[in-house]
Amino acid sequence: MTKEIVLNFLLMISPVVLFQLLNVKLTNLEQKSNWLSGTIFGISSLLCMTYPIHVESGFNLDLRWMPFVASILYGGFYSSILPMIMMVAYRFYLGGEAIAPIAVFVESVLLLLFYMTIKKRYHLATLSRKFVLATVSTIIAFFLMLLCLFIYSKLIDEVDFLFSILPSLVSYITLSIIALNIIILVIERLITNQRAQEELHLAEKRHLVSDLAASIAHEIRNPLTVVKGFIQLTSENIEEPYRGYMDTSYKELNRAEKIISDYLTFAKPQTRQRERISIKQELENAIGIIQSFAHFHNISIEKELESELYIVGDKLHFHQIFLNLFRNSIEATKNGSSIEVTACRTKKKVQIYIKDYGEGMTKDQVSRLGSPFYSTKEKGTGLGLMVTFRLVENMHGNIHFSSEKGKGTTTILTFPKV
Repeated sequence: MTKEIVLNFLLMISPVVLFQLLNVKLTNLEQKSNWLSGTIFGISSLLCMTYPIHVESGFNLDLRWMPFVASILYGGFYSSILPMIMMVAYRFYLGGEAIAPIAVFVESVLLLLFYMTIKKRYHLATLSRKFVLATVSTIIAFFLMLLCLFIYSKLIDEVDFLFSILPSLVSYITLSIIALNIIILVIERLITNQRAQEELHLAEKRHLVSDLAASIAHEIRNPLTVVKGFIQLTSENIEEPYRGYMDTSYKELNRAEKIISDYLTFAKPQTRQRERISIKQELENAIGIIQSFAHFHNISIEKELESELYIVGDKLHFHQIFLNLFRNSIEATKNGSSIEVTACRTKKKVQIYIKDYGEGMTKDQVSRLGSPFYSTKEKGTGLGLMVTFRLVENMHGNIHFSSEKGKGTTTILTFPKV
């Protein structure tokens, strides 16, 4: 029996190993390779069914549901449909009582609906809370399945048999909880490692851009200043329509100079003075500055800011961070809509949320935000967001985006509080 349990554990974890061998990112299972992740999780469930655990009462059990639950939590709705079909078809192929495939289908649907309802909360939880949530959810899910089994046993008058295997069922539930927590631990650790590698790769790119910016920005800025000066002098002594051409040239030079300034800020964000910043006061100042831009786009800014929230940093950089983010949210939001700004405290952190109801982004787009030269705007350079990432990092904070295509984006900034 011990060998059978160990085998089921290995079969249950096998999808994660396959994902690694096939170089499939566990962070985008829901967006990419739905058929692939569904097939791999489904094969794992079928192998668990093929090599069941024989208990003393002669009743066979297996861990088929744990890869299926993992496919729901990490792969999404469509990735879990394929394993469900595979399990029902395989159970029909194995033969036995005609009710068995129907029971597998009913149990699959119950688990699918149940875990889809907790999925959003699950992904927002910490690792320890994920263990608790998975444990409690599994107990509730199996209780519902046992209730259905009891009703069925009552209908066919085999309640005594159900009570005879009850100790085995309790052991099975315990084993399933342990198995699910193990697969969660393995997947979460691998996701953490993947994100660390991606952040390291992104840091290397930013460092390369930083070195490039530092080496050429000053050299380009100096001749731009000279050309701007001569254009201003020349435009005073020429007639229309040539003056209009000179004005256009001057505006384009200003735009080029702003790009160079963004490069310089990204390369070496100089902290002028670190001081105690009142989150509520400075956010209200930033909102006041951007308010006219919001009115021009017919966007309202709603704020809910806790008082007595303080961090340490550079006020000018703080303003630059939020003016960039507010501008991006306004440009992405449809006319007549609103942007919600919230500031609150956690145990040791200050969190600021900027929520818009604009176009939204895919997970692939979100993962590329802050990368050199990447922008979701047609004429964007990506420098503004690169600078924002760098300034947030310079203030010992972090920035995270949660977005859904067509439903909007939430930007979450976290800083150490004082």
